[in-house]
Amino acid sequence: MSNFSDLFDDILKKGETELNKGIKTLNQTVTDMFGEGEKTASKTANNEDFTDPLINIIETNDSFKALVAAPGFQKSDFKLQIENDALTIKGVKEATKLAPGESYLMHEHTFGQFQRSFSVPETVDQQKIGAAYKDGILTVTLGKKEGAIRRADLDIDIL
Repeated sequence: MSNFSDLFDDILKKGETELNKGIKTLNQTVTDMFGEGEKTASKTANNEDFTDPLINIIETNDSFKALVAAPGFQKSDFKLQIENDALTIKGVKEATKLAPGESYLMHEHTFGQFQRSFSVPETVDQQKIGAAYKDGILTVTLGKKEGAIRRADLDIDIL
């Protein structure tokens, strides 16, 4: 055996490979269920590209949740729609104007507009859709239809 450093590096590489496989499988599962999440070009007011907010989609027993990381936005900066069995999340946020005499020493954070659309599964009850914005996270909850809610495990006695 070489040394502990080589062994540790080998374990880390194997762990990273397995983690990447798991992430790829999870991403494919979300894509299969919700589609790719159609994106439009995201631009700032000066027509520069900016990074779209990151979105996580979570399934619970009775709902799906889309979590949009959008710090600096306000509730009024978002528009949500369900149309043609797709959830569309739009956001527009203008950059803060600098006061006279101010200039950026570093400018990495930009605002602009974004739009993302996701297929809504047939198991969603459109009467059970809601949204909330708190601490920079927009949470869109899509409740499942009664028949699609997973029930607790049941032990069956054998007679």
